[in-house]
Amino acid sequence: ENSQPSHAIIRVQARDPDIEDRTAPQNITYSIDQTNEYADHFSINNDGELRVVMPLDRDPPEGAPQWHIFVFAKDENGGPKGREHYVECIITLEDENDNAPVLAMPDGLVWPENT
Repeated sequence: ENSQPSHAIIRVQARDPDIEDRTAPQNITYSIDQTNEYADHFSINNDGELRVVMPLDRDPPEGAPQWHIFVFAKDENGGPKGREHYVECIITLEDENDNAPVLAMPDGLVWPENT
């Protein structure tokens, strides 16, 4: 929570079943679902390494304990004839003590005299 790691938080890896030699280049392009409201908090490179690019908050209303993001893999180097598949990545944030407690006493403390 509220930190931005310098390393990838997860690495997704796709392979093209049309390429029988698994050691050959797979020509896969990775992307993040841009319709997700949190997409700007993440980036992904051509190796499938998902990174946090903006600090994530765990506490509502700005944040959430879990962040869900879809990663797409497309063969043919992402070209128009490429076939696409996706996976959901769920990022669970550990809490940090970054909020003061809330004391719910709207009327304050009332103490009768001589009791």
